Amino acid sequence: MKRLFALVLALIMCLSLFACGTDDKDDKDNKNNKANSEIEEYMEDHGDELIDAMEEAFAKSSGMTCKSSYEVKGNELILEICINELEDVDNDIKKQMQDAYDDMQYIWDASLEEMQRELDELETLTVRVCEKDGTLLAEVSAGK
Repeated sequence: MKRLFALVLALIMCLSLFACGTDDKDDKDNKNNKANSEIEEYMEDHGDELIDAMEEAFAKSSGMTCKSSYEVKGNELILEICINELEDVDNDIKKQMQDAYDDMQYIWDASLEEMQRELDELETLTVRVCEKDGTLLAEVSAGK
């Protein structure tokens, strides 16, 4: 797991059911709830290790420190990285950061694939990079 997030941060992660043409909302909700609880359970067991590895890899690769967190929304894992040394970043730098993260799409895709080996319910990995106060600098996603 640490190897995965070292890769991810070295340079910094909806089901539809159709039956006979109709959407069965109860089945969809049940599957999403099941996936959500399985991902949450996995993160309860491994989340602290994941966050520690992310922060360590980020510090090693950038020389900066960060405060990281995660959130599970259905079949999506959202990782948030708030960089302690960044405040009041101007729009030109934000655009450059977003472009740089967009150019690394292959890393986010590979990271999602790696995580899906242990969490096949996981469909989407979203990584949000923020200033110290939580202001969004860049956001990338892999998966659906």
